Amino acid sequence: MGRRIGSVLQAGDVVALIGTLGSGKTRLTKGIVSGLGMNRTDSVTSPTFVYLKVHRGRLPIYHLDAYRLSGEDEFFQLGGWEMLGEDGVSVIEWAERIAAALPADRIEVSIDISGPDSRELRLLGYGSGAVRIEAVA
Repeated sequence: MGRRIGSVLQAGDVVALIGTLGSGKTRLTKGIVSGLGMNRTDSVTSPTFVYLKVHRGRLPIYHLDAYRLSGEDEFFQLGGWEMLGEDGVSVIEWAERIAAALPADRIEVSIDISGPDSRELRLLGYGSGAVRIEAVA
C-alpha cells in the first residue's frame, strides 16, 4: 500500500500518518519512500529522536515525527512550516499531535491494529490530495 501511495504523490504533498505505537507508521513510510523511487529503504527508520530525516527519491522526502512534540506551538517553533517543503513530499508520523498545524490540502492515513499480523488502513484525501489518493484506494 505504501508503494502505491508513494507512486501518486507530487511535490508539495503532505501525508499525515495516524496510529498507535507499533501500528506500522514507519513500515508504511518505507513503502511510500519506495514508491517515490528510493531503491534501498533500509535507512528509513523512525525519526522520533531527530525529528526529521530527509530521503531521496524522484522527489525529496521529508520524514517527520511529532511524537515528542508538545503540540503545534513547538512544531512552529522548530520551523515546521519550512519542513513542509513544496519541492518534495512530507510524511508526518504521529500527525494527530499537531493536527491544527497540518495544511488543509493533505492525505491522511489512519492505521489500526486489527490482529497480531494485520492492519486496517483508512485513506482520506483533502484538497488536491483527494484526487490522487482515489487512484490508490
